[in-house]
Amino acid sequence: MIDGIIQFGVDDSLSAPPSSSSDGAIFRIAPAATGDWAGKDDQIAMRISGAWNYSIPKEGMRVFDRSAQQFLLFKTSWVAPVEPELPTGGAVIDQEARSAVDGVIQALRNAGIFTSAT
Repeated sequence: MIDGIIQFGVDDSLSAPPSSSSDGAIFRIAPAATGDWAGKDDQIAMRISGAWNYSIPKEGMRVFDRSAQQFLLFKTSWVAPVEPELPTGGAVIDQEARSAVDGVIQALRNAGIFTSAT
């Protein structure tokens, strides 16, 4: 169980356990959980010796969701950073500012703080 907590990463965020998973699988339990995870919203589920084990997150805990390629922060519930809209329009002088903001947002995506807009 300590391995799952030390990793600070989850395989995915799901509201129901996957139909099959191997030992070492770790998930963030999404809201409105069902099945074996019912009543365990926001907890971390780790598969150990064929059974689910749970960890209750503490305020300030941060994990990396490998499926979403994004960090999540626990603040009474899990939150993900929201990417700001890219600047558009404006005068020619604004082009350099837009380019700089684009670069910052791309760097934040690369760091896993924002996901690519879809």
